[in-house]
Amino acid sequence: MTTSVTDKADVIRWLKQSLDAVNEARATAKPDDLRKKVKIFGIDATEDGIFLRIIIHNNEHMGQLIVYARMTGVVPPWSKN
Repeated sequence: MTTSVTDKADVIRWLKQSLDAVNEARATAKPDDLRKKVKIFGIDATEDGIFLRIIIHNNEHMGQLIVYARMTGVVPPWSKN
């Protein structure tokens, strides 16, 4: 069993697989499933709320990556025009 992933290609593959799994789970969830109450990290939520939190979390990391790139002089691919 792998305990850490450090190769860039492997990290990208793992991240894509993770996002694909979340997208598939959300796309196949029924409305009643999304309203189901759950507890996560000691907080009451709905399943739909957890999917929303995943989106927010990913956006936070994207913002961190953009700031780090700018601080180190890296131009994001979408800014190269």
